[in-house]
Amino acid sequence: MYHLERLWIWLTRLTCCRGFGIQSPSAYSFVRYVVNEHYPYYAYADLCQQLPNISKRERKLGEFFFRLANFAQAERWICCQSSPHWLAPYVQTACKRTQFTHLQPCNIPSLTPFEQPVVLHLQDVEHAEEIFEQLLPKFNAHTILLVNEVSKSAHARQLWHRLQQDKRVGVTFDLYYCGVVFFDSARPKQHYVINF
Repeated sequence: MYHLERLWIWLTRLTCCRGFGIQSPSAYSFVRYVVNEHYPYYAYADLCQQLPNISKRERKLGEFFFRLANFAQAERWICCQSSPHWLAPYVQTACKRTQFTHLQPCNIPSLTPFEQPVVLHLQDVEHAEEIFEQLLPKFNAHTILLVNEVSKSAHARQLWHRLQQDKRVGVTFDLYYCGVVFFDSARPKQHYVINF
């Protein structure tokens, strides 16, 4: 089933491969060397042995989150609510200094504004918008927002469209399985659909 899904995604996003058509050097670099990097990183084999029972889709996402953690060098990777058991090993192997934490919505008011680079990972697309609104005042230009399953349902697609249109959002990348949002206002607002 995974291979049929991958084939369908690949065919529907055929013109969005490996950064083709992206004019921004920083966006092209992110797509080419983070999203679609095919180099077998040193840790992939170790993580495969450590986590032998995860699906191909989970491994693909885990390796992307590994590359993103390596790219971001964030102080914290904050998962709203729960996260899959395989996520923390991928993140912390890529960047040893990144503190992997979970955040319950009831604890959001006590958070201080982020001063260092932070990756905020919204796991539950059904409640992502209200959590995003609560957390937005705490973001800085180095915050990266991940939203799971942006193409899963009509509700998820509407949420993703609203995030893209938000004036506080800069560059976004739709990877089908997740969306990546940057808040650096120095970069022109752009939205990219990527064949990931």
